[in-house]
Amino acid sequence: MAIQLQIRRGTTAENDVFTGAVGELTMDTDTNGLRVHDGTTAGGVKIPTEATADYVVEWQAPTDLNNYTWYRKYKSGWVEQGGRWTGSVSFSAAAVVNTPVTLPVQMASPSYQAFAQATAQVGLLAITNPANQTNTATTLNVTVKETLNATRTMTEFIWQVSGMAA
Repeated sequence: MAIQLQIRRGTTAENDVFTGAVGELTMDTDTNGLRVHDGTTAGGVKIPTEATADYVVEWQAPTDLNNYTWYRKYKSGWVEQGGRWTGSVSFSAAAVVNTPVTLPVQMASPSYQAFAQATAQVGLLAITNPANQTNTATTLNVTVKETLNATRTMTEFIWQVSGMAA
């Protein structure tokens, strides 16, 4: 004969105010969801389901063939992407050089977060303000400004962008 295991259950409203014991599971009878409790948090922590979880649906791994460009696109449309720019840009004291980077995944709008870091000390790297761009973003402009009052050559930097994909 099989053994039956039954866990505590109640409506969403009942679960929201219930503080279960450490490690206790409860079932929400309105949503058929599960919650795990820690002994102190009212309502516990909802365990994500496939319908509510945000997970990677498309990705590209960084390799030497794609210049270490990578991305992760989530079910919600959020995308994280990055890579390595290689080339040769020479500049001197107080010079500013704009270096475009083509994004593997088009952004929905210019409202995204961006980061760039030189792999060697070459001066100051800054991201051109994406809000000043008028199109949906497919290109990230990285501005290099020499702050060390010397002539330099930049051959590499890494970059990363995150936000909503088009």
